[in-house]
Amino acid sequence: MNLCTWNVRRLNKPHKQKEFRLFLRKYKVDVIGCLETRVKERKDARIMNQVARDWSACCNYNAHPNGRIWLLWKNNVNVQILVIDDQFIHCEIHENNSKFKAMVTVVCASNDSTQRNQLWKKLIQIGINIQCNQQRGIHPKLFKLYGSVMEHLEFKGIVERVNLKDLNTYMASYKYQLNQARHKLEIIQNQLMAHPLDQNLINQERLALAETEEWSNVEEQVLKQKSRANWIACGDSNSKYFHVQWKLRTSKNFIASVYNDNGVKLTDPV
Repeated sequence: MNLCTWNVRRLNKPHKQKEFRLFLRKYKVDVIGCLETRVKERKDARIMNQVARDWSACCNYNAHPNGRIWLLWKNNVNVQILVIDDQFIHCEIHENNSKFKAMVTVVCASNDSTQRNQLWKKLIQIGINIQCNQQRGIHPKLFKLYGSVMEHLEFKGIVERVNLKDLNTYMASYKYQLNQARHKLEIIQNQLMAHPLDQNLINQERLALAETEEWSNVEEQVLKQKSRANWIACGDSNSKYFHVQWKLRTSKNFIASVYNDNGVKLTDPV
């Protein structure tokens, strides 16, 4: 299925309508989001019939007086409109002849910064809702691993058969992977200093940043887990470790002195 958007502008002009029809045929478009059509609502039905006969359509004239967004689709596509806003149309698209299914948001942002901020808040909320729905579908119920299960005689054999052991070994090399990712990122950034407009280097830097962030998060999770395990083993006992941790927390919560706005140390409690 072919899906696209076009900041078409002046679709009420005959020559633009001709270009639009040729574009749909040439690229075999199934769904198109048209931005800034500049077509008044009283003319939209006539012009839609001229440029996309027998296509279905959704516009945002009810949310914006100039109807800045048109969403058009052919009969082989099923579109469920979910949200119509003055700056976007959000929908779910499903191709009838295949299993293709996607959430699509066609955006035409305002020039006003305040309205664009509102747009981002709405789009972020839509993204959160999509992610939550997907997680509910993939993970309907949280999996709990009980200690008694790990003590079962067959547990180790099951883990080895599903290659979890290999996965754990790979994740245990997080320090090496993180150092490699940082080294790779440093090389790319040095190259970018010499060639700041090189698009290939810019793309490589973006991927290297993502890889570095991924392994950095793994390191943080591992260290958190190790510190928690250490606390479970030593924290509750009357040990040297316990007293060191207690002294550290006490020192952090202790206020040795107070200064006013002029930088003068206060000694009088009043």
